[in-house]
Amino acid sequence: MTPPTDPAGQPSSFGLHTNKSNSTAFNGATNLIFEFTYRFMPVAVRVFNEAGRTAKEGQTVLPWELMTNSLADVCRICLALKNIKEMPSNDARRSDVIQAVLGANNTNSINWEKLMRPIAGGFLSLGGLFGECITTPALSDVCEKAHCAIRYPGVGVLLSTALGANLNLNLEPQLLTDVSIVEGIEGASGSWYRFPADLKSGKKTLVSVEFIVGPSNGAEVMLGGIRSIRAVHPSKPNREFIAQVLATGVARKEATGGAKAGGK
Repeated sequence: MTPPTDPAGQPSSFGLHTNKSNSTAFNGATNLIFEFTYRFMPVAVRVFNEAGRTAKEGQTVLPWELMTNSLADVCRICLALKNIKEMPSNDARRSDVIQAVLGANNTNSINWEKLMRPIAGGFLSLGGLFGECITTPALSDVCEKAHCAIRYPGVGVLLSTALGANLNLNLEPQLLTDVSIVEGIEGASGSWYRFPADLKSGKKTLVSVEFIVGPSNGAEVMLGGIRSIRAVHPSKPNREFIAQVLATGVARKEATGGAKAGGK
């Protein structure tokens, strides 16, 4: 059921939204522009503290059609592209990898537009997830703990923001360059991946983030398969913040999704 108001108390609007993303094909030859149409859908949230006890409950919204793009699938594609790029052109295995993973005979036959669309959607899903969650009252304590890992923008940026300017924040995932497979996750099935991202204000990195993502089924698609987030201060690596997704499910009378967070 669509609630009459959003988490901020404003009238809810779950109509269609449109966003665009620019993406350069991995061969660097083509700049592609993708347009995504999606709805913001309500999600129940339950937050647990470091001891595993319920701390807060509430509701937020997520860009639904974007979140159904599994980040694990995006990582699988990006890892294949990364491996192909690192192989010598005369490596006999190169064509086998291209055929097995990307369904093409060689890099010239790859449909870059079709291949890059889920990657562009993955970039937007992360931005949408962060953009909505940081303004959700139920996650205020989690965001407060995360401050230990964040370097604040310069005085000039903060002053401009105080005078009404927009704080220009960009989340830049390194999906195409630094994605890797995660081994040894107890009780896990399927392939799990790790990839870093930087939250920036202009060219200044505010926090470096590491995501662990896995296969997403059912309600897990609400987070794109994200299982944990580790944030580290860009110049003080001893200041870090870790949040884990403990469970996801369909909300009935109570919230059935949750996250555990801690910082130091």
